[in-house]
Amino acid sequence: MQLTVLGATGPIGRQVLRQALAAGHRVTALVRDPARLPERGDARVTVVIGDAACAADVEEAARGSQALICALGPGKDYRSALATRTAGPVLEAMAAAGVTRLV
Repeated sequence: MQLTVLGATGPIGRQVLRQALAAGHRVTALVRDPARLPERGDARVTVVIGDAACAADVEEAARGSQALICALGPGKDYRSALATRTAGPVLEAMAAAGVTRLV
């Protein structure tokens, strides 16, 4: 399966990415900083540099995927508006890319 993972450089996203690869899936990771993604050299991982709050970036990453896994988190800023800023663009991008599964 081809998956797109948002938040792949964070603690939960890293686990999601590792488990997806271990299960034999191919993964596109949308990241702001590819240097923070240890698996960036793996042939099964495609890296798209962008921002999850930008529908165009998410759409680029989601194209060709059967599912999008959102592992975005606020980090240490528990007052973060990350979920609010990304929900609309992620849903818009998924619709444009034809992705119907969101985890």
